[in-house]
Amino acid sequence: MKRSLKLLWRGLTGLLTYLAEWFTVILGMKDESKYGIILRRTVGTCFAILMLMFTGMILWCVVGEYVCNHVCNYVEKWVESGEIPPYGNEDLSPALCYHSELEGGNGFLYLRDGRKVLKGIDWIVTPDGSDTLACYSDGKLRGYFSILTGNVVIKPTYKHAWVFSEGLAAVEDSGEIKFIDPTGRVVFNPHVRYVPGEGNYVFHNKGCVVTDKTGCYRGLIDKQGHYVLPATYESVCYCDSFWMANAPKQHLVLNQQLDTVLYVENSTDLRIAEEHEWFEVTMTDHTLRTYTFQGQLINNFYIQSVNKLMYETNEIYYTTQREYDVDTEQYVETQDSDPSYRMAVANCLTYESAGGWYGLMTPAGKIITPPSYRLITAHGPDLYLCSYDGYDVGVLLNSKGEPVE
Repeated sequence: MKRSLKLLWRGLTGLLTYLAEWFTVILGMKDESKYGIILRRTVGTCFAILMLMFTGMILWCVVGEYVCNHVCNYVEKWVESGEIPPYGNEDLSPALCYHSELEGGNGFLYLRDGRKVLKGIDWIVTPDGSDTLACYSDGKLRGYFSILTGNVVIKPTYKHAWVFSEGLAAVEDSGEIKFIDPTGRVVFNPHVRYVPGEGNYVFHNKGCVVTDKTGCYRGLIDKQGHYVLPATYESVCYCDSFWMANAPKQHLVLNQQLDTVLYVENSTDLRIAEEHEWFEVTMTDHTLRTYTFQGQLINNFYIQSVNKLMYETNEIYYTTQREYDVDTEQYVETQDSDPSYRMAVANCLTYESAGGWYGLMTPAGKIITPPSYRLITAHGPDLYLCSYDGYDVGVLLNSKGEPVE
């Protein structure tokens, strides 16, 4: 091995030396002095390296495409031979894997020994929980296969189908959403019209979101196909083991048993504050309320933050800076030419309720104004500009919350 490397190195250096001498001859460099020899060798070596790089680029342009095609053909034959696929693999179960392709329709299932059990797959969606049937598409229709064996259980016969959840799967049949069991038998038909782009029709804790005929409003059905929540809500979502629904100015929360936990009117938003383990409800007047996960009221006027308000006084002062003077080798103080105004603390505080809504309060915690303003700035110890839009439109109030004319 070492002998071969030495021979290769001698061949390359010999070729480089020959090319360098050839270039110097072409350029007419015949100076035999010590300086001339060094210059000749340097110039010749540079030209030789450039020539080798140029030759390599030409060879890559000519041969590179052939090499890439050859490698791709080799990989394709490797995959078709049934051996372990090179990339794009996903474990579906201890016995089954899925190989996806960049181009749709070429994916396939294979066992651990490399044997393919299902070809021509465009995409798959695997189930959660104890369900074992995955939904897949052959590029035109959708069906189901077992993630344990890879065998097709329900052949691709549906234009639209969803993954199994809690033992049931939704399929579109004649423009309606129907629910089937793992044998393909229709269990119930809630008479819900299929609306493209609306709903994923998956069960969570015995509930599934469905839409009305217009696709604008949503409700909730149980595993028997009965409505536990009429399709009259703008949105219904599953979050942290709760179902949350909202209609104009009202919010509803259901638990895992689909029982009502919380119902609030005159509200604009409801969220789960996971760090505190409670519900935060934003009311139409921008106040916040908090409830336990059992629906009990904790606080009907929840405040997120409290801050001091500062204003400019008429007292002027000049700031000074301490700098090192190189000439005197001493530190000297310099005064800014522009004056500054001293700041003071106003008599009222500002508090934040719902995100971005503020009000005035006393230092003792007494609420002076509701959280009706986007921005509050102090312009004196008892003068506050309360803006509705966060800019200049607002009202001037005193420390009692009274308008100042």
